[in-house]
Amino acid sequence: MESQRFFLGRIIEPFLDAVFPRYCVSCKAEGALLCPSCFAAFDDRVFKVEDNHLTMFAYGNPIIRDLIKAYKYEFDHSAFRILQKLAEPKIETVKSFIGESILVPVPLAPLRLRERGFNQAAAVGSWLATTTGAQMHELLRREETKGHQAERTVEERETAMTRSPFRLASLLLSKEESEEVQVRGSEGGVVLIDDVWTTGSTMKAAERTLKEAGVEHVKFLTLAKG
Repeated sequence: MESQRFFLGRIIEPFLDAVFPRYCVSCKAEGALLCPSCFAAFDDRVFKVEDNHLTMFAYGNPIIRDLIKAYKYEFDHSAFRILQKLAEPKIETVKSFIGESILVPVPLAPLRLRERGFNQAAAVGSWLATTTGAQMHELLRREETKGHQAERTVEERETAMTRSPFRLASLLLSKEESEEVQVRGSEGGVVLIDDVWTTGSTMKAAERTLKEAGVEHVKFLTLAKG
């Protein structure tokens, strides 16, 4: 049902905007999720590398938090477009961090993907691949899981990821793609992509699966950390 609303929303978005106008998440002015004045005043780009992890923004910033929530849970693609524009001044930092690595988005469980209709991590990866010229391959699949990570405590998140729910999806690649991924992976490693790093347990579980498969170098990149 949620995925149907998501796709329907894309089609009738102009009509929905007229009936249900957007309001700035900062100043509440009508017109957009981030009005021109608040967009121009925004100056909280983190783009910091720590422990092989590049984070673009701080999830503690209410503007960033509300934009990500609007995109992820309310299916408002204008929020993601705003995040992309906010990141533009620092995109060279992202390109340098990725280098020759392959972008690998953290997958959703099949049920969660059907509910949401899209994987936000794959959307971030596709955007970065287009922007930086890097290659993205969906090398991982995720088993069905019970419950939402966002609804779990820190301890529950870590316990849920004790056994990695991820597996390789290499059989879905052609022979040529597999060979190319193997070569590029051995040269530059992998950059795991997700929208938000909370405890890091999900991405660490994905990292374990990749390293068990022979990937030597794994880095992390997220829109936000909090």
